[in-house]
Amino acid sequence: NAKLYLVLTVGGGQVSGGDITGMVRGMENVDVVDARRRVERKRKAGEKKGGRAWILQRKEKMERKGKVVKNSSKYTGRNRGPKF
Repeated sequence: NAKLYLVLTVGGGQVSGGDITGMVRGMENVDVVDARRRVERKRKAGEKKGGRAWILQRKEKMERKGKVVKNSSKYTGRNRGPKF
C-alpha cells in the first residue's frame, strides 16, 4: 500500500542540484526511483550492446521466433576492415 508520485519538472525555477530528487532524498520513508540511474546500472552490469555475445543472443532469439537468420561464424560481430 505505497503511494507513487510522478514528478515532472520543466525549466524555470532553480532547484538545488538541478533536480527535485536532491530535495526529496533527505526525507524519511521516501525512496527515489530514478530511471536514468537504473539504465546506467544495467548497462554496466551486462555486456555491451552490439558486441559478439549480444549479437549471438539476438540471433538465437530470432531463430526461436522462427525467423530466417544467417549462420554464425568466427567473423560474427567483428568490425569491417578499412574501405579503400
